[in-house]
Amino acid sequence: MARLLYVEDDALLRTVTAMALDDAGYEVVEAHDGRQALQLLSDQGGFDYVVSDISMPGGVSGLEVARAAQQVRPGCRAIPGIRLRRGAAASAPRCGRPWASRSACTS
Repeated sequence: MARLLYVEDDALLRTVTAMALDDAGYEVVEAHDGRQALQLLSDQGGFDYVVSDISMPGGVSGLEVARAAQQVRPGCRAIPGIRLRRGAAASAPRCGRPWASRSACTS
């Protein structure tokens, strides 16, 4: 079973997503922020996958977690992600089908 470190500061989202990942067959270890994720990487060794929020409180970003995970285990696949909160979507770039044009995103 593949081991997956899931890092998300939103407790409800973390719980629901971890349940779905578990149902999909992953052994899921949860972290509530980047600092805890780095500690888990140190304590438990490498993971096959890391799925992480990019922007989290505590001073350690998801990108830093991804880099650390790949140092601990070079074959680790890191998937940093971001979700838009209410109100943020208005200023976000609009992305169309990537095959439709050279530049699929516009401001």
